[in-house]
Amino acid sequence: MRSLEAVQILHARLGDALVVASLGTPLYLLHAAGDRPRSFYLWAAMGMASSTGLGLALARPNERVVVVDGDGAAVMNLGGMVTVGARAPGNLV
Repeated sequence: MRSLEAVQILHARLGDALVVASLGTPLYLLHAAGDRPRSFYLWAAMGMASSTGLGLALARPNERVVVVDGDGAAVMNLGGMVTVGARAPGNLV
């Protein structure tokens, strides 16, 4: 399976979720799968997708929030990952 195919499957299952996409490949693939008004594409914010998603999840507890991040970007903010784990909102994927 190619990465675009995997993201297309994810895209088909998003429903009305808020989506945060990290810069680079995750952003391009999510946009290629189909732009939607509830997708937020991060630019010049490497590593901040998890923190942005956490903020959305805490501010909007009745909405599902999905973060699509890349390996390199995720490593740029390991402290944010720890905070996500500590807060563990049930609406954040």
